[in-house]
Amino acid sequence: MMQIPKKRLDVNWDREVKTEDLTLALKHYSRHLEDLGLRKSTITSYVFRVSKFLEFAQDDAPRVEDFTRFREMIHEKKLSRSSINNHCFAIKRYYEVCGQTIAFNFVRPMKRFHTFSMKMILPSNS
Repeated sequence: MMQIPKKRLDVNWDREVKTEDLTLALKHYSRHLEDLGLRKSTITSYVFRVSKFLEFAQDDAPRVEDFTRFREMIHEKKLSRSSINNHCFAIKRYYEVCGQTIAFNFVRPMKRFHTFSMKMILPSNS
């Protein structure tokens, strides 16, 4: 009796992330932010920023290393300090939804100089 050699299956366990996966994750995230009572404008901003991050990571369950690389990239793009902080706060909330925590250094805003309007005081004609 002739034996047929068994062939091992080559299984690729890498999960391909599709746009639908990201959309579903963003909907879940948006609902979570609504449940927290955040304003609509904040939710819109956070969802937009997290969508950019997930596209960068190409995964709806990004690793902490993905956040580190993304943060470095937005620094290199010379985004404003407030924009960098807003991205980081939005992404931090996303990780919380996923049951993870991340830490990052808050980028201090530049000191602003206050401008005062000076009125010219004219002598009265009395």
